[in-house]
Amino acid sequence: FLGESRTLTKYGLIVLNRTKRLGLRQLIETAGLKKNPDTELTAENIGFQLAPRINAAGRMQHANTAYQLLIAHDPIEAKELTRELDANNKERQKTTEKMTNEAKEIIQKEKQEDAPILFALKEGWPLGLVGLVASRLCDRYYRPVIIMTKKDGQIHGSGRSIDEINIIAKLEKLKDYFEKFGGHPQACGFTLKNAEDLEKFKKDLLALVLEDAAKKDLTPTLTIDAEINLAEINWDLYDSLGKFEPFGEDNPAPRYLGKNLTIARVEALGADCQHLKLLVKQNNSAPRKMIGFGFGDEERVGTNWCATLKSGDKIDAVFEISVNQWNGNRELQLKIVDIKLHSSS
Repeated sequence: FLGESRTLTKYGLIVLNRTKRLGLRQLIETAGLKKNPDTELTAENIGFQLAPRINAAGRMQHANTAYQLLIAHDPIEAKELTRELDANNKERQKTTEKMTNEAKEIIQKEKQEDAPILFALKEGWPLGLVGLVASRLCDRYYRPVIIMTKKDGQIHGSGRSIDEINIIAKLEKLKDYFEKFGGHPQACGFTLKNAEDLEKFKKDLLALVLEDAAKKDLTPTLTIDAEINLAEINWDLYDSLGKFEPFGEDNPAPRYLGKNLTIARVEALGADCQHLKLLVKQNNSAPRKMIGFGFGDEERVGTNWCATLKSGDKIDAVFEISVNQWNGNRELQLKIVDIKLHSSS
């Protein structure tokens, strides 16, 4: 979110928050946003609540559903189209989860976990979802991941990569394999000319990635902007951070490190109890609420923190400062990025 993209996002959010478009207003309501008229939509709301519902139309059925919603003038039609998009999105989530588990089984069965690039292919996987699965597994293993599906005898693939490996540069060197391909350093898509070339393509791509991987440390890193005490977190700080919005790629939200935080309460949230909610204290400061989405998912984060943590434990946490809003009330909330038990040594 720099340059022109940042400008378009900033002023686009102003327009979106005041939109008269019936379809968008209905979609915002269905997503559970702007329950309070004073609540302002953010770039995060677009990325995690609105865009996935719009994109789900093309991923699961046909993008025309989303288009018809955006131009809708009839309230009944808008509500029906929104329900359809919401149902598509829920189905997309279920199917993506199933595909991710299947891809992990393939990777584990083929003993790829320690390889510099991971591959998984299954006939019949929806083409619109392979990129989402690649993204999830790239985050999980911190390796480039290529997820492929076979349809009508052709192999289509989508890849996601890490900062250290420019995946599209690798594909450029192998362009003779493709009927078509494209992307950027961290993402790619392609169709193989000949399905019979799959194993040779995988071998050649593995060799190219291995050249880079041998020269680089592929240990994931986390950038922290500053260490902070809970007593320093207040509305003045939050308002100051707001001047740097909208946050996104190349302009991420500031991340802070809080050390030696004492847990006063632990809760597991969500239908699958995969989200972590904490009440923490530090010295004599007022207690603060923390929320960690997916921190009860041992497969994703390595530890089921909902089950591991208990009152009285001390932790170090990296977090972003956010706001929790409900029924017209607002309170500062710390969104967990990473967490570990505190060590006094």
